[in-house]
Amino acid sequence: MNQSVSLEDFEETNKLEVGKLIQLADSGDDSEESRRRFTAQAASIKGLCRTTYQCSAIMARKAETLEETAGVWKKMVAFCDSIILSLRDLANRHPNCGSKHLYDFALDTRNAAARRMELHL
Repeated sequence: MNQSVSLEDFEETNKLEVGKLIQLADSGDDSEESRRRFTAQAASIKGLCRTTYQCSAIMARKAETLEETAGVWKKMVAFCDSIILSLRDLANRHPNCGSKHLYDFALDTRNAAARRMELHL
């Protein structure tokens, strides 16, 4: 049995979490409770992004070649890109939903991963 976790596993979890965020935004409910749930879900996605980045750093450190290291960071860039794309769409449909902070965090994380990828190409 292979017990290792891959970045693809994080991507699957991310799709579920972003889906929940979009569902909350699309609910049309503007109550205080709905905003609280949206904020909590956004914080969950931010934590997932941070954890994925940290795991990528561990995987990159354990990689045996520069190509493998660059590959880990390339997958992290793609992971962030999927978050950014979802949030961009969400912000376009719901400009007042408050996802800008999460978008900025995902973009900053993506840029950090891209810099590390470029170092190892």
